[in-house]
Amino acid sequence: MEKNKQYVEEDAFLKKYLQEIKLDSPRSSFTENILDLILKEEKSIVKNTPLISKKMWFIAAGFLATCVFFLFKEKNTTSLRFPEIDFSFIPSLQMPTIFGSFTISSTIMYAVVGFSLMFFIQIVFLKNHFNKRFD
Repeated sequence: MEKNKQYVEEDAFLKKYLQEIKLDSPRSSFTENILDLILKEEKSIVKNTPLISKKMWFIAAGFLATCVFFLFKEKNTTSLRFPEIDFSFIPSLQMPTIFGSFTISSTIMYAVVGFSLMFFIQIVFLKNHFNKRFD
C-alpha cells in the first residue's frame, strides 16, 4: 500500500513539475548546422582514389604493347603440338590418338596466358582494395 501511495505522489509531483517547465525549441539554423556537419564528415571519410594508379596503367600498357610487338614480329607461326601418347602397354584398350592432329596457334596460346595473367593480377588488386576499404 505504501508503495502505491509513493508512486502516486511521485507521479503527481512529476506532472506538476513538467507543466511548469517550458519546452526548448531548436534554433532556426539547427537543421542547416546538422547538414553542414554531415557533409563535412562525408567529405573527410570518402576518398576518391582509383583502384589502379596511373603508373600501373602505364606499366600494364607497356607490357601489353611489348607482348603485341613480339607476337607480330615473327612472320612464321608455330603451332603447339601435343606429344603423341603411346597406349601399347594396354592391349585390351583400343584408343585412337585424339590429340595427334590437334594444334593450337601460338597467338591463341599467348592470348590465353596473357588474359589469365591479367585476371589473377586483378584478383590481387581487388582483394587488397576491399581489405583496405573494410578495415
